[in-house]
Amino acid sequence: GYYWLNKSGVRQDLFTILKSYGLTAISLRTWVNPSNSPANGHCSIQETVKMAQRCRDAGMQVLLGFHFGDTWNSVGVQKPPKAWANMSYAQMRDALRRYVDDSLKLLKAGGVTPGWVKIGNEQNSGICSPVGSVSKPSQMTGLLNGAYDV
Repeated sequence: GYYWLNKSGVRQDLFTILKSYGLTAISLRTWVNPSNSPANGHCSIQETVKMAQRCRDAGMQVLLGFHFGDTWNSVGVQKPPKAWANMSYAQMRDALRRYVDDSLKLLKAGGVTPGWVKIGNEQNSGICSPVGSVSKPSQMTGLLNGAYDV
């Protein structure tokens, strides 16, 4: 329901406005099963594909970041999606690989090829903890490699 005005005060697509200021790329994120919360939700892969298409249509590249959670994952907070919380290491590795593969296929079907893909977000403490915490380096590495194996 938000809308943006360009420098002339005319309502215009946000990405078109940003492009007019010289931006050439946008960073988008995706969460596995996000809520609809305005502050801590949205960013499902379906929503992210739509945003990526708007970026493409404005002539901008996309950096796609996978958070591997249902909301923000940042320094010290690396909660896996609720659906993955009780998975074994091997199950979680496979879930990460499937999620990245399925997500990239959705983007491709939507006519978008990201310029860059970022696996994880601020993973100083690990990824999908406790399974992939830094205290379990081989599992953390395995989860990251599972996502990269796509």
